[in-house]
Amino acid sequence: MVDLMAEGVIIAAGYSSRAEGWKPGFRLGGKTLIDHCIEGMYPFCSRIVVVGGYRFTALARIVEKYERVELCYNRHFEAGMFSSVVAGFQQMRKPGFFYLPGDVPLVSQGVYAKLLQAKGEIVIPAVRGMTGHPVLFRQTDVKKTLRAFSYQSLREYINSQPHTIVDVHDPGILSDLDTPEDYRQMLKRFESR
Repeated sequence: MVDLMAEGVIIAAGYSSRAEGWKPGFRLGGKTLIDHCIEGMYPFCSRIVVVGGYRFTALARIVEKYERVELCYNRHFEAGMFSSVVAGFQQMRKPGFFYLPGDVPLVSQGVYAKLLQAKGEIVIPAVRGMTGHPVLFRQTDVKKTLRAFSYQSLREYINSQPHTIVDVHDPGILSDLDTPEDYRQMLKRFESR
């Protein structure tokens, strides 16, 4: 069993307008996208915070069954995804935590294990030279840094910091859902696993 030294942040606050439906509730194999996101990191986290905004009550109903999952309401979710990232990072108590967007549900548990084994303050998975999610942060001051400086995105922050890239051989780190076509492709990938 892995020592549960990490925490997790999953972002699921937006309107999902391009997807033509509420993405956290989309289903893959009888479970929601959020269920898949939580269950992928659950064995490696002492606590997971899911940041919500739009349809917060529906999100609460999905996650209530998980003992180590808490909800955080981002009252500024309309300002964009980065506001939810900051809200989630503010909830972290430990210096080691995973960050995962709520529309990246196909990450295998092996990715989390491999990231935890890697050295570095920021550890990013990659496959075929392309980086993806989740990202492991071990920086003790990341919350303060995000508040103090005017970064426009998490990517901008990460690019300004030293980081380690780990090849994980899992295309699930690249599978996000933005459009109805993305969802159709994700269903195909899920069913062929």
